[in-house]
Amino acid sequence: MKIIILLCLNFNFAFADRENYKIYTEDFQPPLNMLKNEKVTGLGTELLIELLKRANFSYNITVLPWARAMIQVQNEENSILYSVARTPEREDLYKWVGPIIKNRWVFIARNDFKQKITTLDQVKKYIVGGYISDGFTNFLLHNGFKRGENLDIAFNQRNNILKLEKKRIDLLAIGEIQGKWLAKQMHISNIHSVFSVKEIKIFIAFNKKTSDLVINNLNSILLKMKTEKGVTDIYKKYGAEQNIN
Repeated sequence: MKIIILLCLNFNFAFADRENYKIYTEDFQPPLNMLKNEKVTGLGTELLIELLKRANFSYNITVLPWARAMIQVQNEENSILYSVARTPEREDLYKWVGPIIKNRWVFIARNDFKQKITTLDQVKKYIVGGYISDGFTNFLLHNGFKRGENLDIAFNQRNNILKLEKKRIDLLAIGEIQGKWLAKQMHISNIHSVFSVKEIKIFIAFNKKTSDLVINNLNSILLKMKTEKGVTDIYKKYGAEQNIN
């Protein structure tokens, strides 16, 4: 009788964990997640869909402004947010699966910017473009940058690239991967990286009430995925490096 009861409990627990997951992301964080022909695509999207498929989870994807998406996943059970820089400020807000990719926080400038920058404090002399609720932008706010003074915050990085080109900002704070992708897609060649702040890792974030069993299982599946050619091809498709742990 005890064995039967335990089996039933395990079955019910497994069934509950396979409820539909609600995925939230933003529409413009290329090449990780972006809208193309009204469909969400990108490196992070393809990896997440493959991961959930292997775990036999159903899902639906909703595109929201980034700040709203972050709050939604903090408050809604069985919800997922991607692609997310795992920072100390965010550590306790979610449970984490990944990393899926490495990135670098860099400042980029126009080619006519000749000043040499070696410290973060030196950057404070210039007008820097940031992105609302972005991990890098929040890092700058926590390190003495002030919105409206030396930090100009936009709603997306495409606007920031245009601001940089038109000399409305001096520097742009952006992930190196996104910066290169945007410059290529927007046919902008007169910009370059002038200072690298730190390396970060990008994860998939789950609501805190997600069971550790689910998180551990998904991390195991993801680890195996990274060794397979089909997944390697996804990274190559977006010009991204796969050597992450």
